[in-house]
Amino acid sequence: MLSTPKALAVALIVAGVVLPLLAQPTQSAYQASIANTTNNAATATFFTCNAAYLNRSASILFSYPMTEASASTAANDSSGKAVGGIYTGTMTSSTDARTACPRDVPANYYWLNGTSSYLTANSKATAPASFAAEVWFKTGATGTGQLIGFGSLQTGASTKHDRQVFINTSGQAAFFANPGTAATITGTQNLRDGNWHQVIGQLSSTTGMTLYVDGALVASNSVTKTGATGQGYWRFGYDTLTGATLAPASGFFAGSLRYGSVFSAVLTNTQISADFRAGSSTN
Repeated sequence: MLSTPKALAVALIVAGVVLPLLAQPTQSAYQASIANTTNNAATATFFTCNAAYLNRSASILFSYPMTEASASTAANDSSGKAVGGIYTGTMTSSTDARTACPRDVPANYYWLNGTSSYLTANSKATAPASFAAEVWFKTGATGTGQLIGFGSLQTGASTKHDRQVFINTSGQAAFFANPGTAATITGTQNLRDGNWHQVIGQLSSTTGMTLYVDGALVASNSVTKTGATGQGYWRFGYDTLTGATLAPASGFFAGSLRYGSVFSAVLTNTQISADFRAGSSTN
């Protein structure tokens, strides 16, 4: 048997080894609570797209996650402003291994067939003087059509339309306004690559038109500072694009949409960048 002094020494050595080991899980558990495979709490201002949009509750008009089940007819407004939406044509829900806003749940998105699928707000609104319209999208090699816009009619081709962000016949993002003299600003990158992209069209009564793709400014026009006046409906996935430069013959968008939101004021560069990081699967 060990003598008392030796037993005491062994006990102290064992305690010195065991206690630090017991302390390790506390640190690991804390790290696991803030980290994931695609993001880290330190790399983005907001962990989810929904959190980013709700942070500016004073200016958000509505936000459609577009995560309803296939064959749904109603779109939920996650902003709390109760501006629901109506799916027209075929509503098809889909999922991928990688999607926009990957930390928002559920992870499914709205797939549009390019011939009959689109989404409109269920209530008429007055065309805003200044605004920001934002949506995430992806499309393939031949995809064109409206991503988001404001039209006089809730269904069919609007007789009066502008404030439209669309994919043109060259695969570039474009933004159209028509206060009487039509104006289109266009990015340079072909976005028909099958990847998710963030796009934002903004109109300001002081600075004019701006177009952002994936957090970066790609086009601007400081001359056109107003759009058409009157009332209408916000629409995703379809409307006529007559008068816009390089507009496709059909306004139907063939591709996928997720998290479409409209704000009553333009966004700052910091807000746009934060939205992109919140929705990107690479950060």
